[in-house]
Amino acid sequence: MTESEINKIVKLCYNQFLEKTYDFHGITLIPVLYDGRNGYEIFWEIKNKNNLSCNETVVADFVHDLISEFSKFVSTRDNNVYRDYWKRFCKIQTDIFPRGNVYISDSDREELIKSLTNISELNFRGVHCDIDFYNVNFENSSGEDFYIGYDVVLSNMSVAGELVDNFSDEYKEGIHDLMYHDDFTDYQFDLMLPFTSKIIRNPLLFDNDYMYITNDFIIKDKRGKTFFY
Repeated sequence: MTESEINKIVKLCYNQFLEKTYDFHGITLIPVLYDGRNGYEIFWEIKNKNNLSCNETVVADFVHDLISEFSKFVSTRDNNVYRDYWKRFCKIQTDIFPRGNVYISDSDREELIKSLTNISELNFRGVHCDIDFYNVNFENSSGEDFYIGYDVVLSNMSVAGELVDNFSDEYKEGIHDLMYHDDFTDYQFDLMLPFTSKIIRNPLLFDNDYMYITNDFIIKDKRGKTFFY
């Protein structure tokens, strides 16, 4: 396909197929046609007037689905417009997203952090301890993985009914037994469900059709330094 032909198709998509604006779960997406260095391209502006939490990956997938649908009408056996030229149609505004591609509003972060106060202890395979959360980090580390890293301090640990001193060798062994047990990932998922369900139910943050959540406890000592085990 020549440059002139793909330019005509990009303009056709913008003028005849796309709407002027799209309301995507409360944020507004605006396609803009511009003549870029590589020819005509479509840039998608994002307006988030209500300051909603959102995930760049979820927003981008909405745009990609639109262009994939358009591609069905103009592609041939030899030239698949979406497969070969999607970058010309799907340039997303990214400056509203922080590192990790996930934006969490202050009000949502406050509500999420508050929900963590209801999760106060671990009780797994003979290891029991109190758990205190003091920070949460969000990242879409791949197209499918919504990663949540929890900065936590574990205290008052008992192993097989015996109380161990904080940050002692027994404490370190207890953490190792927790984190590297084959079943701990499932236990952790169930434990954090009151928190992660708020993410899963938000269609701007999470797509239930293909995404999954990874919970990661980052153990800290009382000074806030990562505790290696």
